[in-house]
Amino acid sequence: MMFSAFPSYTLGQPKIDTIEIRIISDPNLMVANLIAGNVDLALGRTVSLEQAVEVAGRWPGGRMERPLNGLILIYPQLLNPTPAIVADTRFRRALLNAIDRQALVDVLQYGQTSIGHSFEPPDQPEYSAIENQIVRFDYDERKARESLASLGYAPGADGSLRDGTGQPLRLELRSSNVDINQKSMYSVADYWGRVGIGVDTTTIPPERIRDQEYVATFPALNMFRGTSPGASWVRNWHGSRASLPENNFQVSGNNSRYRNPDLDALIDRYFATIPTPDRNGVLGQIVHHVTDQALMLGLFFNTDPVMIGSRLGPEVGITTWNVERWTVVG
Repeated sequence: MMFSAFPSYTLGQPKIDTIEIRIISDPNLMVANLIAGNVDLALGRTVSLEQAVEVAGRWPGGRMERPLNGLILIYPQLLNPTPAIVADTRFRRALLNAIDRQALVDVLQYGQTSIGHSFEPPDQPEYSAIENQIVRFDYDERKARESLASLGYAPGADGSLRDGTGQPLRLELRSSNVDINQKSMYSVADYWGRVGIGVDTTTIPPERIRDQEYVATFPALNMFRGTSPGASWVRNWHGSRASLPENNFQVSGNNSRYRNPDLDALIDRYFATIPTPDRNGVLGQIVHHVTDQALMLGLFFNTDPVMIGSRLGPEVGITTWNVERWTVVG
């Protein structure tokens, strides 16, 4: 597709006379075109992060943008979970302490993103206003073991944790068959196994992905890839978004099925507050509640890299909204 500059555009005539858009569905072909200099900009999910890192090392002058557009996380079941200990905030905090999330970033994301301490990504404008409200649970295997012991779990002869009645501690961890989810699921299961927690990993059958009751009633933990993280996720923590028998499981968003009137009131205030400082103040309280209570076990932010060639000026970014200001500099 060939696009020509429209001289009467209301914001002024575009600075580039002609733009050619090519549809290249084969990622390997896209990489070859980038390296050869036949393509100046790769938008969308056209190049994997692994390929982008490889291209960046062989692409003098070009640059890689890494928008944080997804969050890999685990939702705990907070409505009648099996085992019941999942509903205990102290247990969920221990689960977070047991995961080396920076290692996941380094290995699964090639060190290009960051830990998902909160649903609010560091590249969002409101992040600086709410950063000090995020409660972090850094990797500390010793602390995780101590927390589990304080909850009444002790290692048996085989090293696996058991409760006071001798019952082993086992959790089901579900995930879709999406590649990054699968890799994350097995990595997390390994970390939890190191502290004595038995994990049954389950891949959700494709035919059940749209079975809303099945999806909502997972017994313990569900690996998830959330899209468009940030303040837009706030509404998903409202109790009215919990998928329940009363609404025939037709409501979605609150994947942990958490219901708390104080949090609901904060969310209602957030959407009724207009001044930015006041709005960010409420957002900070929401972020504090969600992270302090470990309502989600955030692992790391995901990215779909954007490759920008050296011929393009600094105005070119991850979107096309300002295309009239784009320039060619070489």
